[in-house]
Amino acid sequence: MIAKLDDINRLVPEVREGIRQLAGACAWPAFESQVDRHLTRTSLPRHVILPLASAAAVGGQPRRALSTAVACAYLILASRWFDDLQDRDRSESLWSDIGIGRAINMGATALTVA
Repeated sequence: MIAKLDDINRLVPEVREGIRQLAGACAWPAFESQVDRHLTRTSLPRHVILPLASAAAVGGQPRRALSTAVACAYLILASRWFDDLQDRDRSESLWSDIGIGRAINMGATALTVA
């Protein structure tokens, strides 16, 4: 089991790189900047690692779940941004920085990327 945990931990930088690459592929620098601020510069939500851990748990290769982990990261990000728009209960949220309309567009972009 320890070897599998090490395998998963070694893949975290690759998950971050996959997130960065997709953000850059959107050709929207403001989106890329917000993804970096809200996702890649912080600790990854545990849900992002779940596909890697699930693959390891059933005897598979965690590396084969990288794209699923990246998709989960964008899905969680979109959910967080939309939740913040709805609740408006966090001062460090996207909508308070860039406005409601642009935050909706960015949330929809993150959901589409996922």
